[in-house]
Amino acid sequence: MTSGREPLALALLRCGSVRFSAFYFTPGYAALHATGHGGPTWLVAAALIATVGCLAIEWLNRLTDEAEDRVNNPVRTRSCLRVGYEALRRWTAAAFAAFGALALAIFSASEQKVQLAVLLGLAFLVAYHYSAGIRLKRHRALALVALGFPFLLPFVLGWGANRPISEIPIAVLFFPLYLSSMSGAKDLTDETGDRLVGYRSAFLALLRSPRRAALVCLLLLPHALLVTLVVAGSVEPRLLALLVLAPLSVLYVRACRRAKDVAAKRAVRELLYHLLLLPQFAGLLLLFPSAHLAWVFGGVLAYWLFASRFLHWYPGLSRPWLHALRGAGEPVAHELPSGGGR
Repeated sequence: MTSGREPLALALLRCGSVRFSAFYFTPGYAALHATGHGGPTWLVAAALIATVGCLAIEWLNRLTDEAEDRVNNPVRTRSCLRVGYEALRRWTAAAFAAFGALALAIFSASEQKVQLAVLLGLAFLVAYHYSAGIRLKRHRALALVALGFPFLLPFVLGWGANRPISEIPIAVLFFPLYLSSMSGAKDLTDETGDRLVGYRSAFLALLRSPRRAALVCLLLLPHALLVTLVVAGSVEPRLLALLVLAPLSVLYVRACRRAKDVAAKRAVRELLYHLLLLPQFAGLLLLFPSAHLAWVFGGVLAYWLFASRFLHWYPGLSRPWLHALRGAGEPVAHELPSGGGR
């Protein structure tokens, strides 16, 4: 719940969706560790750049989506108004500058400087142009592809800092494909505001089409790739454990279809982010078995749960959320805020 007395620091974290730094840190640090560069120094560096980068991307998104957010997400908009949009613009510029400074520090310690310079340049372009510039998120096909970037770019950066990216295990492709196949469901709560800017979600079009073959193919694409790679001998068979996500994906889409009222749509959308992050922990541990990574991911999970409950604009992991998720009725207005948004 937010109010006019919301502390400024909390408003900044909420309108910056700071919990999503877990999505950037998890693959980035896993790649660093897999290339022999884990440990306290790289862990702190990865956590800092993931958090600052997350805030830069999310704050920029708030600025470019102000009109839609006022309709889709009035609660988060109140946090933005608490900060002030002009002040938020300055915070965004400062976050991008801090991201650049941290990138330079990592670059100075890198063993693959030319490669990393190219990758960092690409990361800056994608971070900016996802919401601003060419606005990747507003292109129906490109938006689905871009939804896999929160895993792919941090992992490639983490790996490419010290090892040639040509050595990246091909099994890694499963994760961005999985994100791309599912993440379009985030548009479920944003249709009204998106219409104001002429955007139509490709995922929702597939979801509501009477012909469901295209959506089923999208959901099963990462799993089909995984089976193919295992059969070809390119991936260890233990990764087939990830196939459990296939029926879960189908069940989740069924929940999306059944969510008719506003509260149910918000609750289903919140569930999406847990279904996107938690499998990354299991999958990366299957790919890179390590007690150290298990402990680190345990810490990330604790952070995710805490931030989802206390640092996010939506009261996730709460009784109102579970109540709405079960479809047992809509929570009262002061318990469960209105609007969508990430």
